[in-house]
Amino acid sequence: MVKLLINLGLFVAVLFLFVTCKKGDKTGNLAPETVIVPGMINLSEDQSLITKVRLAWMGTDPDGYVTHYLVKVGNDPWFSTTKTDSTFLFTIPEGHQYSKITVTVKAVDNSQVEDATPAVLNVPVRNTNPIIDFDFKFSTKDSTIIITSLYWTASDPDGNDNLREIQIRANNGPWTALGKTVKEVHIIPTNPNQVGTTTGKLFDGSGVPYSGQLENLKIGDTNVFHIKAVDLALAESELDTLSGIFIYPKTSDLLFVSGDETAYTLYRNLISKTYKSLDVLNLAVNDGARQPAKWDPTFTLLINQYDKVVFTSDNKKYVNASTGVSNFLLEATAKSILNYFNNDGKIFTIAFLSVDSSLSVTSPIFGAHPISGVSYSKGSAILTFGIPSLIGQESGYPSFQPAGSPAIFPYYPSTDASVIYKGDLQKRGGWEGPEILGTKRGAGSNTSQVFMGVYMYNFSHQPTELEQLFDHVLNKEFNW
Repeated sequence: MVKLLINLGLFVAVLFLFVTCKKGDKTGNLAPETVIVPGMINLSEDQSLITKVRLAWMGTDPDGYVTHYLVKVGNDPWFSTTKTDSTFLFTIPEGHQYSKITVTVKAVDNSQVEDATPAVLNVPVRNTNPIIDFDFKFSTKDSTIIITSLYWTASDPDGNDNLREIQIRANNGPWTALGKTVKEVHIIPTNPNQVGTTTGKLFDGSGVPYSGQLENLKIGDTNVFHIKAVDLALAESELDTLSGIFIYPKTSDLLFVSGDETAYTLYRNLISKTYKSLDVLNLAVNDGARQPAKWDPTFTLLINQYDKVVFTSDNKKYVNASTGVSNFLLEATAKSILNYFNNDGKIFTIAFLSVDSSLSVTSPIFGAHPISGVSYSKGSAILTFGIPSLIGQESGYPSFQPAGSPAIFPYYPSTDASVIYKGDLQKRGGWEGPEILGTKRGAGSNTSQVFMGVYMYNFSHQPTELEQLFDHVLNKEFNW
């Protein structure tokens, strides 16, 4: 009996070893087992999951431990991971709304033995159409000179990685595709002087051109823009529409940018009398309502379409209706003006600011204009009533005598600037600082910047001298 039990025990042991070797490898190692959670998903098509799905799995090994997993989605190659869960963005075949995706997972143990019976899960998924909307707060409103800026937000309930592209069109023209991550585009007519239908060049948020273009753009007329998002299954969002955008053509090589509503008419008339033509952008009208949402690239791209710019700015901070940011126009435009100067643009600026704590020593106006700094001295300075008190330093720059006490902005010139105006200043309260009120700079004999730090509106009683100043800058200094 004892011998029978011993023999039976040996038989069971041999059987155990046989079964072990049968399931594992030839060395007797047991293969791991794998399960996916959940083990089954039974849903109708209408109840299918969105294409972004989170799955979990686990593996066990009776005689060792699991080191990693091999995962396969559909017919894609296996990939290795040590994680026990992941979020998948499944791709539905183009043109289909529903699909069933097979996910296979197998554990691998510390002897590199793989589960011979992997866990398999069929995941029923559906595609959800993407969503896109114009950002009307930031986009161009009602009318514009040359440049149109469009902003939007796009999303996909299946995950934004499921987006394929953004498409825009003008006036029922053909669609133009943009990248799925693009959130803005700035459009400049290929022929800005041409009234009628033309194409538009497209620029990104940094002012860099895209390779494509927009067709059927109307210049000197009202435009309607459409936008839609397309996902990886080629499903499209509902169209969103931005209408009523009148694009004015470019009619001159000179742009007058007014940031001073009080002096707007005077300066415009001076340009009209001394130059052949002008286009006008009034930034100060309606308390600065026409400011672009983003100065750069919108304003940068605009002024770079012109050979010459006259820019005037007052001492007032304007709130940007799109961003809510309050700023001096002289500072808000500084980056654009520096870009313009560096690209051989010619700009005549008349501006003044109060020198107080609101004007930082790191203000962007320093360098963008031929200015290196200002005096923060206590007290103040005014022009005297001498004859004259605003004194021209070069031929072509007439001197002026104030009828009242004009606002002035004395400054230290940049190292590359030449002084064209000094002020006969009356210093009050211990003020110390520069007497310079006008400078110019450029490359060699080619003047490309003239900056007047004095409110020239206060010299309207000297129309002949003002016309001489504008004529000299626009037609002589900038005649190259």
